[in-house]
Amino acid sequence: MPDLAVDDKIILMNITEEILIQRSLGAMARNYNVELPTGEYTHFTEGTRITNIEVIAGKGRIRKIDEVDILVEKYGGAASEWQKKKGIGYVDFQNESYKAEVHWYEEPSIGRVKFKTKAYNGEWIIDE
Repeated sequence: MPDLAVDDKIILMNITEEILIQRSLGAMARNYNVELPTGEYTHFTEGTRITNIEVIAGKGRIRKIDEVDILVEKYGGAASEWQKKKGIGYVDFQNESYKAEVHWYEEPSIGRVKFKTKAYNGEWIIDE
């Protein structure tokens, strides 16, 4: 059985490196806001797994996080511990579930913040 690290919003499965957005009657209260390229906000589809997670900047990478000072000022934590990550997950939009590349920031003592979808050539939805 894998060790599970639990924070106040989701379960991170360390062995598979996936993030599971739980299903439950109160899941929306524990779900993350996800910013769309339009500036609108939505949530992850309940039960989705964020997969293909990679660290793209910050701790453990050569590339630094451009806005690390803003993250520390707004959320706290150590500048040296912040990471920018990306993965693939499903988000709700106009009563449908869409596959998207999602980026966010993470720091061990703070958790995950500022989820947003990444657009390429103006499109944020990934075709199946």
